[in-house]
Amino acid sequence: MSGRGGILLSLSTSNSRALELDAARAEAVRRQLVRMLESPAFRKSKRSQRFLRFVVQATLEGHADLLKERTLAIEIFDRPAGYDPSADAAVRVAALEVRKRLDRCLIEEGPGDEVEIVLPVGSYVPVFRFPEAPLARVETVVGRGRRKLTRAIIAAIALAIVAGLAWLPWRTETMLVRPQNRVNTLMETSLFADFWRPVLVNPSPVIICLQSPPAYTRKESAGALLPAFGRFLEIGDAIGAWHIASVFSHFNKQDQTRIVGDLSFSDLRQSPAVLVGASMFLARDFISQFPFVIDERANDRSIREAGPPYRTWRVARPEDGGPAEDYAIAMRVFDSEPGQILIIAAGISHFGTKAASEFLSSAHYLSDALAQLPKGWQKKNMQFVIHTKIIGMTTGPPDVVAVRIW
Repeated sequence: MSGRGGILLSLSTSNSRALELDAARAEAVRRQLVRMLESPAFRKSKRSQRFLRFVVQATLEGHADLLKERTLAIEIFDRPAGYDPSADAAVRVAALEVRKRLDRCLIEEGPGDEVEIVLPVGSYVPVFRFPEAPLARVETVVGRGRRKLTRAIIAAIALAIVAGLAWLPWRTETMLVRPQNRVNTLMETSLFADFWRPVLVNPSPVIICLQSPPAYTRKESAGALLPAFGRFLEIGDAIGAWHIASVFSHFNKQDQTRIVGDLSFSDLRQSPAVLVGASMFLARDFISQFPFVIDERANDRSIREAGPPYRTWRVARPEDGGPAEDYAIAMRVFDSEPGQILIIAAGISHFGTKAASEFLSSAHYLSDALAQLPKGWQKKNMQFVIHTKIIGMTTGPPDVVAVRIW
Protein backbone atom coordinates (compact mmCIF):
# COMPACT_ATOMS: atom_id res chain seq x y z
CA MET A 1 0.00 0.00 0.00
CA SER A 2 1.15 3.55 -0.53
CA GLY A 3 1.87 5.57 2.56
CA ARG A 4 2.42 9.31 2.73
CA GLY A 5 5.26 9.02 5.17
CA GLY A 6 6.85 6.05 3.43
CA ILE A 7 6.75 3.84 6.51
CA LEU A 8 4.67 1.11 4.94
CA LEU A 9 6.15 1.21 1.45
CA SER A 10 8.96 -1.24 2.10
CA LEU A 11 6.69 -4.03 3.29
CA SER A 12 5.50 -6.79 1.00
CA THR A 13 2.00 -8.20 1.06
CA SER A 14 3.61 -11.60 1.48
CA ASN A 15 4.71 -10.62 4.98
CA SER A 16 4.94 -13.66 7.25
CA ARG A 17 2.64 -11.90 9.72
CA ALA A 18 -0.08 -11.41 7.12
CA LEU A 19 -3.60 -12.02 8.26
CA GLU A 20 -4.47 -15.62 7.51
CA LEU A 21 -7.61 -15.11 5.45
CA ASP A 22 -8.41 -16.98 2.29
CA ALA A 23 -9.10 -14.95 -0.83
CA ALA A 24 -12.88 -15.27 -0.48
CA ARG A 25 -12.95 -13.97 3.08
CA ALA A 26 -10.52 -11.15 2.31
CA GLU A 27 -12.76 -10.09 -0.58
CA ALA A 28 -15.80 -10.24 1.73
CA VAL A 29 -14.03 -7.83 4.11
CA ARG A 30 -13.34 -5.43 1.23
CA ARG A 31 -16.98 -5.52 0.13
CA GLN A 32 -18.15 -4.84 3.67
CA LEU A 33 -15.67 -1.97 3.97
CA VAL A 34 -17.10 -0.33 0.85
CA ARG A 35 -20.66 -0.71 2.19
CA MET A 36 -19.70 0.84 5.53
CA LEU A 37 -17.83 3.76 3.98
CA GLU A 38 -20.90 4.56 1.85
CA SER A 39 -23.32 4.27 4.81
CA PRO A 40 -24.85 7.37 6.46
CA ALA A 41 -22.65 6.73 9.51
CA PHE A 42 -19.44 7.36 7.52
CA ARG A 43 -20.57 9.20 4.40
CA LYS A 44 -20.06 12.72 5.75
CA SER A 45 -16.77 12.16 7.57
CA LYS A 46 -13.78 11.98 5.25
CA ARG A 47 -11.43 11.63 8.20
CA SER A 48 -13.25 8.59 9.60
CA GLN A 49 -13.48 7.07 6.12
CA ARG A 50 -9.75 7.49 5.61
CA PHE A 51 -8.91 6.06 9.04
CA LEU A 52 -11.10 2.95 8.66
CA ARG A 53 -9.99 2.30 5.07
CA PHE A 54 -6.33 2.58 6.05
CA VAL A 55 -6.41 0.22 9.05
CA VAL A 56 -8.53 -2.39 7.25
CA GLN A 57 -6.32 -2.40 4.15
CA ALA A 58 -3.16 -2.49 6.24
CA THR A 59 -4.48 -5.46 8.20
CA LEU A 60 -5.50 -7.35 5.07
CA GLU A 61 -2.06 -6.73 3.55
CA GLY A 62 -0.24 -8.06 6.56
CA HIS A 63 0.83 -4.78 8.17
CA ALA A 64 -1.24 -5.04 11.35
CA ASP A 65 1.91 -5.02 13.49
CA LEU A 66 2.67 -1.47 12.29
CA LEU A 67 -0.73 0.00 13.20
CA LYS A 68 0.63 2.11 16.04
CA GLU A 69 -0.33 5.63 17.02
CA ARG A 70 2.80 7.24 15.58
CA THR A 71 2.45 5.39 12.26
CA LEU A 72 -1.19 6.37 11.88
CA ALA A 73 -0.45 10.00 12.72
CA ILE A 74 2.15 10.17 9.95
CA GLU A 75 0.32 8.13 7.33
CA ILE A 76 -3.22 9.44 7.83
CA PHE A 77 -2.89 12.89 9.40
CA ASP A 78 0.35 14.04 7.73
CA ARG A 79 2.09 14.58 11.04
CA PRO A 80 5.90 15.01 10.97
CA ALA A 81 8.27 12.15 11.78
CA GLY A 82 8.86 13.66 15.22
CA TYR A 83 5.18 13.33 16.16
CA ASP A 84 4.65 13.23 19.95
CA PRO A 85 1.48 11.29 20.96
CA SER A 86 1.48 12.90 24.42
CA ALA A 87 1.10 16.36 22.86
CA ASP A 88 -1.31 15.50 20.04
CA ALA A 89 -4.30 13.20 20.52
CA ALA A 90 -5.46 13.29 16.89
CA VAL A 91 -5.18 9.53 16.40
CA ARG A 92 -6.93 8.60 19.65
CA VAL A 93 -9.76 11.05 18.97
CA ALA A 94 -10.16 9.74 15.42
CA ALA A 95 -10.22 6.13 16.63
CA LEU A 96 -12.93 6.98 19.18
CA GLU A 97 -14.96 8.64 16.44
CA VAL A 98 -14.58 5.61 14.16
CA ARG A 99 -15.73 3.25 16.94
CA LYS A 100 -18.84 5.36 17.46
CA ARG A 101 -19.58 5.38 13.74
CA LEU A 102 -19.10 1.62 13.56
CA ASP A 103 -21.64 1.23 16.37
CA ARG A 104 -24.03 3.56 14.57
CA CYS A 105 -23.55 1.61 11.35
CA LEU A 106 -24.34 -1.61 13.22
CA ILE A 107 -27.55 -0.07 14.60
CA GLU A 108 -28.74 1.43 11.31
CA GLU A 109 -27.51 -1.15 8.82
CA GLY A 110 -27.32 -4.27 10.98
CA PRO A 111 -24.39 -6.69 11.03
CA GLY A 112 -22.96 -7.56 7.65
CA ASP A 113 -24.23 -10.74 6.05
CA GLU A 114 -20.66 -11.80 5.30
CA VAL A 115 -18.51 -10.17 7.96
CA GLU A 116 -18.61 -7.57 10.73
CA ILE A 117 -15.72 -5.10 11.07
CA VAL A 118 -14.89 -4.06 14.64
CA LEU A 119 -12.22 -1.72 16.03
CA PRO A 120 -11.56 -2.96 19.59
CA VAL A 121 -11.00 -0.45 22.38
CA GLY A 122 -7.28 -0.01 23.08
CA SER A 123 -6.19 -1.17 19.63
CA TYR A 124 -5.91 0.23 16.13
CA VAL A 125 -6.05 -3.21 14.51
CA PRO A 126 -9.54 -4.07 13.23
CA VAL A 127 -11.13 -7.44 13.93
CA PHE A 128 -13.17 -9.26 11.31
CA ARG A 129 -16.00 -11.36 12.69
CA PHE A 130 -17.41 -13.93 10.31
CA PRO A 131 -20.77 -15.62 11.01
CA GLU A 132 -20.60 -19.23 11.98
CA ALA A 133 -21.17 -21.45 8.95
CA PRO A 134 -23.48 -24.42 9.44
CA LEU A 135 -21.67 -27.71 9.67
CA ALA A 136 -21.86 -29.65 6.42
CA ARG A 137 -22.96 -33.23 6.57
CA VAL A 138 -20.08 -35.36 5.39
CA GLU A 139 -20.38 -39.09 4.81
CA THR A 140 -17.15 -40.85 5.77
CA VAL A 141 -16.01 -44.39 6.28
CA VAL A 142 -14.91 -44.70 9.90
CA GLY A 143 -12.58 -47.49 10.93
CA ARG A 144 -13.58 -49.86 13.65
CA GLY A 145 -11.08 -48.32 16.10
CA ARG A 146 -12.42 -44.81 15.48
CA ARG A 147 -15.98 -46.01 16.03
CA LYS A 148 -14.97 -47.37 19.42
CA LEU A 149 -13.35 -44.05 20.32
CA THR A 150 -16.46 -42.17 19.22
CA ARG A 151 -18.71 -44.41 21.34
CA ALA A 152 -16.40 -43.89 24.33
CA ILE A 153 -16.59 -40.11 23.95
CA ILE A 154 -20.40 -40.19 23.71
CA ALA A 155 -20.58 -42.38 26.80
CA ALA A 156 -18.36 -39.95 28.72
CA ILE A 157 -20.56 -37.03 27.71
CA ALA A 158 -23.67 -38.91 28.82
CA LEU A 159 -22.11 -39.63 32.21
CA ALA A 160 -21.21 -35.96 32.57
CA ILE A 161 -24.81 -34.94 31.83
CA VAL A 162 -26.18 -37.41 34.41
CA ALA A 163 -23.71 -36.12 36.99
CA GLY A 164 -24.71 -32.56 36.18
CA LEU A 165 -28.37 -33.31 36.64
CA ALA A 166 -27.65 -34.93 40.00
CA TRP A 167 -25.63 -31.87 41.06
CA LEU A 168 -28.16 -29.29 39.80
CA PRO A 169 -30.65 -29.31 42.73
CA TRP A 170 -27.84 -28.73 45.23
CA ARG A 171 -26.40 -25.95 43.09
CA THR A 172 -29.81 -24.35 42.60
CA GLU A 173 -30.43 -24.31 46.34
CA THR A 174 -26.99 -22.79 46.92
CA MET A 175 -27.68 -20.03 44.39
CA LEU A 176 -30.97 -19.23 46.06
CA VAL A 177 -29.28 -18.93 49.43
CA ARG A 178 -26.44 -16.81 48.09
CA PRO A 179 -27.72 -14.70 45.17
CA GLN A 180 -25.03 -13.00 43.13
CA ASN A 181 -24.83 -9.31 42.33
CA ARG A 182 -25.88 -9.03 38.68
CA VAL A 183 -25.83 -5.24 38.29
CA ASN A 184 -22.71 -5.01 36.12
CA THR A 185 -23.79 -7.94 33.95
CA LEU A 186 -27.24 -6.47 33.43
CA MET A 187 -25.80 -3.10 32.44
CA GLU A 188 -24.13 -4.86 29.52
CA THR A 189 -27.14 -6.90 28.37
CA SER A 190 -27.96 -6.39 24.72
CA LEU A 191 -31.52 -5.15 25.34
CA PHE A 192 -30.47 -2.41 27.74
CA ALA A 193 -27.48 -1.40 25.60
CA ASP A 194 -29.61 -1.46 22.42
CA PHE A 195 -32.06 1.01 23.93
CA TRP A 196 -29.32 3.51 24.83
CA ARG A 197 -26.94 2.83 21.92
CA PRO A 198 -28.37 5.52 19.57
CA VAL A 199 -27.51 8.12 22.22
CA LEU A 200 -24.17 6.58 23.13
CA VAL A 201 -22.84 6.46 19.57
CA ASN A 202 -23.77 10.07 18.81
CA PRO A 203 -20.50 12.07 18.78
CA SER A 204 -22.04 15.04 20.63
CA PRO A 205 -22.35 15.16 24.44
CA VAL A 206 -25.87 14.29 25.57
CA ILE A 207 -27.87 17.03 27.29
CA ILE A 208 -29.75 16.25 30.51
CA CYS A 209 -32.34 19.00 30.87
CA LEU A 210 -34.18 19.99 34.06
CA GLN A 211 -36.86 22.56 34.86
CA SER A 212 -36.30 24.88 37.80
CA PRO A 213 -39.75 25.69 39.24
CA PRO A 214 -40.60 29.26 40.26
CA ALA A 215 -39.37 29.87 43.81
CA TYR A 216 -38.77 32.88 46.01
CA THR A 217 -36.59 33.72 48.99
CA ARG A 218 -37.46 36.18 51.70
CA LYS A 219 -35.57 39.43 51.76
CA GLU A 220 -34.13 40.22 55.17
CA SER A 221 -35.69 43.67 55.31
CA ALA A 222 -39.38 44.39 55.01
CA GLY A 223 -40.26 40.74 54.44
CA ALA A 224 -40.17 41.13 50.68
CA LEU A 225 -39.81 38.06 48.40
CA LEU A 226 -37.09 37.81 45.79
CA PRO A 227 -37.12 35.35 42.87
CA ALA A 228 -34.60 32.53 43.32
CA PHE A 229 -33.69 31.92 39.71
CA GLY A 230 -32.39 28.41 39.11
CA ARG A 231 -31.64 27.66 42.76
CA PHE A 232 -34.24 24.94 43.39
CA LEU A 233 -35.33 21.69 41.77
CA GLU A 234 -38.07 19.17 42.47
CA ILE A 235 -36.41 16.41 44.49
CA GLY A 236 -37.79 13.66 42.22
CA ASP A 237 -36.42 15.46 39.16
CA ALA A 238 -32.98 15.83 40.74
CA ILE A 239 -32.85 12.15 41.71
CA GLY A 240 -34.12 11.19 38.26
CA ALA A 241 -31.37 13.20 36.55
CA TRP A 242 -28.84 11.45 38.77
CA HIS A 243 -30.21 8.06 37.67
CA ILE A 244 -29.91 9.03 34.01
CA ALA A 245 -26.40 10.45 34.45
CA SER A 246 -25.30 7.17 36.03
CA VAL A 247 -26.06 5.39 32.74
CA PHE A 248 -23.79 7.74 30.80
CA SER A 249 -21.11 7.46 33.47
CA HIS A 250 -21.19 3.67 33.16
CA PHE A 251 -20.76 3.81 29.39
CA ASN A 252 -18.19 6.67 29.54
CA LYS A 253 -20.50 8.97 27.59
CA GLN A 254 -20.02 12.70 28.07
CA ASP A 255 -23.11 14.61 29.26
CA GLN A 256 -24.10 18.15 30.17
CA THR A 257 -26.77 19.15 32.69
CA ARG A 258 -28.77 22.19 31.60
CA ILE A 259 -31.72 24.13 32.99
CA VAL A 260 -34.64 25.25 30.82
CA GLY A 261 -33.92 28.88 30.04
CA ASP A 262 -30.27 28.04 29.49
CA LEU A 263 -31.18 25.75 26.61
CA SER A 264 -32.21 26.76 23.11
CA PHE A 265 -34.01 24.86 20.41
CA SER A 266 -30.82 24.92 18.36
CA ASP A 267 -29.05 23.03 21.18
CA LEU A 268 -31.51 20.21 20.66
CA ARG A 269 -30.59 20.17 16.99
CA GLN A 270 -26.93 19.59 17.81
CA SER A 271 -27.09 16.99 20.59
CA PRO A 272 -29.28 14.15 21.81
CA ALA A 273 -31.19 15.14 24.92
CA VAL A 274 -32.91 13.66 27.95
CA LEU A 275 -35.77 15.86 29.16
CA VAL A 276 -36.48 15.19 32.83
CA GLY A 277 -39.71 16.19 34.55
CA ALA A 278 -41.36 19.46 33.60
CA SER A 279 -38.58 20.24 31.12
CA MET A 280 -40.60 17.94 28.85
CA PHE A 281 -42.83 20.90 28.10
CA LEU A 282 -39.89 22.38 26.19
CA ALA A 283 -40.92 19.86 23.52
CA ARG A 284 -44.68 20.25 24.08
CA ASP A 285 -45.48 21.30 20.51
CA PHE A 286 -43.88 18.39 18.70
CA ILE A 287 -44.72 15.58 21.15
CA SER A 288 -48.42 16.41 21.40
CA GLN A 289 -49.03 14.13 18.40
CA PHE A 290 -47.61 11.05 20.14
CA PRO A 291 -49.81 8.19 21.48
CA PHE A 292 -49.42 9.23 25.16
CA VAL A 293 -49.26 12.86 26.31
CA ILE A 294 -49.20 14.62 29.64
CA ASP A 295 -52.21 16.87 29.61
CA GLU A 296 -52.56 19.84 31.94
CA ARG A 297 -55.92 21.54 32.19
CA ALA A 298 -56.95 23.86 34.99
CA ASN A 299 -54.06 22.62 37.14
CA ASP A 300 -55.30 19.04 36.72
CA ARG A 301 -52.43 17.13 35.18
CA SER A 302 -53.04 13.66 33.72
CA ILE A 303 -51.68 11.25 31.13
CA ARG A 304 -53.99 10.85 28.18
CA GLU A 305 -54.05 8.33 25.35
CA ALA A 306 -54.61 10.05 21.98
CA GLY A 307 -56.17 7.04 20.24
CA PRO A 308 -58.38 4.07 21.09
CA PRO A 309 -59.11 2.94 23.74
CA TYR A 310 -58.57 6.57 24.90
CA ARG A 311 -57.40 5.73 28.40
CA THR A 312 -56.59 8.38 30.99
CA TRP A 313 -54.37 8.07 34.06
CA ARG A 314 -54.68 10.67 36.79
CA VAL A 315 -53.74 10.93 40.45
CA ALA A 316 -56.16 11.66 43.26
CA ARG A 317 -55.23 14.66 45.38
CA PRO A 318 -55.90 13.86 49.03
CA GLU A 319 -56.67 16.74 51.34
CA ASP A 320 -54.11 15.57 53.87
CA GLY A 321 -50.69 14.22 53.02
CA GLY A 322 -49.18 13.45 49.65
CA PRO A 323 -50.42 11.22 46.83
CA ALA A 324 -50.42 7.44 47.23
CA GLU A 325 -49.45 6.79 43.60
CA ASP A 326 -48.18 8.49 40.48
CA TYR A 327 -47.95 7.92 36.73
CA ALA A 328 -45.27 8.91 34.26
CA ILE A 329 -44.20 8.65 30.62
CA ALA A 330 -40.83 7.18 29.64
CA MET A 331 -40.07 7.50 25.95
CA ARG A 332 -37.40 7.39 23.24
CA VAL A 333 -38.02 9.19 19.96
CA PHE A 334 -35.85 9.15 16.84
CA ASP A 335 -37.83 11.43 14.53
CA SER A 336 -38.23 14.42 16.84
CA GLU A 337 -38.66 17.86 15.31
CA PRO A 338 -35.18 19.07 16.36
CA GLY A 339 -33.70 16.18 14.40
CA GLN A 340 -31.80 14.49 17.24
CA ILE A 341 -32.83 11.53 19.36
CA LEU A 342 -34.91 12.52 22.37
CA ILE A 343 -35.42 10.66 25.66
CA ILE A 344 -38.13 11.83 28.08
CA ALA A 345 -38.84 10.83 31.69
CA ALA A 346 -41.73 12.89 33.04
CA GLY A 347 -44.38 12.23 35.65
CA ILE A 348 -47.66 13.77 36.66
CA SER A 349 -45.65 14.86 39.69
CA HIS A 350 -41.98 14.62 40.52
CA PHE A 351 -42.57 11.19 42.11
CA GLY A 352 -43.53 9.82 38.70
CA THR A 353 -40.50 11.48 37.14
CA LYS A 354 -38.25 9.68 39.61
CA ALA A 355 -39.94 6.33 38.82
CA ALA A 356 -39.65 6.85 35.05
CA SER A 357 -35.98 7.76 35.35
CA GLU A 358 -35.33 4.71 37.51
CA PHE A 359 -37.10 2.58 34.89
CA LEU A 360 -34.92 3.92 32.06
CA SER A 361 -31.67 3.62 34.00
CA SER A 362 -32.26 0.14 35.43
CA ALA A 363 -31.11 -2.72 33.21
CA HIS A 364 -33.44 -5.04 35.12
CA TYR A 365 -36.66 -3.05 34.69
CA LEU A 366 -35.95 -1.80 31.17
CA SER A 367 -34.73 -5.14 29.80
CA ASP A 368 -37.79 -6.94 31.15
CA ALA A 369 -40.05 -4.44 29.34
CA LEU A 370 -38.07 -4.49 26.09
CA ALA A 371 -38.14 -8.28 26.00
CA GLN A 372 -41.94 -8.08 25.56
CA LEU A 373 -41.74 -5.89 22.44
CA PRO A 374 -41.92 -7.27 18.88
CA LYS A 375 -38.74 -7.70 16.85
CA GLY A 376 -37.26 -4.57 15.33
CA TRP A 377 -38.01 -2.25 18.25
CA GLN A 378 -34.38 -1.08 18.26
CA LYS A 379 -35.09 1.26 15.34
CA LYS A 380 -38.53 2.46 16.44
CA ASN A 381 -39.97 5.17 18.64
CA MET A 382 -41.50 3.99 21.89
CA GLN A 383 -43.50 5.23 24.87
CA PHE A 384 -44.14 3.53 28.19
CA VAL A 385 -46.72 4.60 30.76
CA ILE A 386 -45.23 3.93 34.20
CA HIS A 387 -47.10 3.51 37.49
CA THR A 388 -45.54 3.67 40.95
CA LYS A 389 -46.89 3.54 44.49
CA ILE A 390 -45.79 6.14 47.03
CA ILE A 391 -45.26 5.58 50.73
CA GLY A 392 -44.39 8.79 52.51
CA MET A 393 -41.76 10.35 50.25
CA THR A 394 -40.53 7.06 48.80
CA THR A 395 -41.58 5.63 45.44
CA GLY A 396 -42.03 1.93 44.85
CA PRO A 397 -40.78 -0.06 41.86
CA PRO A 398 -41.82 1.26 38.42
CA ASP A 399 -44.51 -0.82 36.74
CA VAL A 400 -45.37 -0.63 33.03
CA VAL A 401 -49.13 -0.26 32.47
CA ALA A 402 -49.14 0.64 28.76
CA VAL A 403 -46.70 0.77 25.83
CA ARG A 404 -46.77 1.92 22.22
CA ILE A 405 -44.10 1.61 19.50
CA TRP A 406 -44.17 3.07 16.01
